[in-house]
Amino acid sequence: LQHNIKTGASADIQEAINKANNSEGARPAGRSQVLWVERDEVKLLLLGCDDGSVEVYRVPDLILVATIKSHAKLIQSISLHPEFMVDGKEVSKESRNLLACASNEHAVHVHDLGAVFELAPNVSSPLCIVSPAKELKAHLQRVIEVAWSPHTEGRLVSVSYDFTCQVWDALTGTPLHNFRGHSGRLMCCMWHPALETVLSGGEEGA
Repeated sequence: LQHNIKTGASADIQEAINKANNSEGARPAGRSQVLWVERDEVKLLLLGCDDGSVEVYRVPDLILVATIKSHAKLIQSISLHPEFMVDGKEVSKESRNLLACASNEHAVHVHDLGAVFELAPNVSSPLCIVSPAKELKAHLQRVIEVAWSPHTEGRLVSVSYDFTCQVWDALTGTPLHNFRGHSGRLMCCMWHPALETVLSGGEEGA
């Protein structure tokens, strides 16, 4: 649903999606994540689904640009690499279009959306992406959240039901640090906006 914060009215975006893509009556997958993305003049809406797919729509007309089908289980978290680091430095082309996806599977998938951004203004047939650029393997249970570092290009953190917090070099696919200390499943993570520090939250309240 799209909510108007001034009037309180809500609109079902799925109806507009079906109409824009000539798919009236189609039953969509359940939605588990939503992400709004802007790169230059391109605006995209990404929907993570319970069937493991990520659907990419052009805004505002909601034309389907791409479907990412590398996961098979519910999408828990999607995160696009920032264009600038906190020191104002613009990141390289290699990093700026990277999308990290976490699901109820154990691996984190990283996709390069460069071709998606190029196609979006004049899409005739949507892309179908079935293989990640990088597959990050170290967790032993489902991965609940991923977040890109605002300090170091290509640095990603992930947290899992395996009680650990993992930091990666997503450009090479290398696991860098594995943090333990929680006595319950991890539910969320983020980078401190000013310090090279990762925060994690677990179901045990720590």
